[in-house]
Amino acid sequence: MKYILTLISDTHTKHKVLNGDLPGGDIILHAGDISSMGYEHEITQFAKWYNDLNNYDHKVFIAGNHELYYGDFHATI
Repeated sequence: MKYILTLISDTHTKHKVLNGDLPGGDIILHAGDISSMGYEHEITQFAKWYNDLNNYDHKVFIAGNHELYYGDFHATI
């Protein structure tokens, strides 16, 4: 069985630049560093964007070292 996997990381609040460039597929994995300083608004904006990606069957997110606030904030992705 073959899967189409998209790997991204280190977008540092610039995730919307990827709009239109993500090929879609079975799984997308963001390997961390979605924010600059881990502020709640940065994480919330990423979570909304990631949740709204509709061209993937499954989405995986791993918090990076810039997600300082993530330990106290629970975003629904």
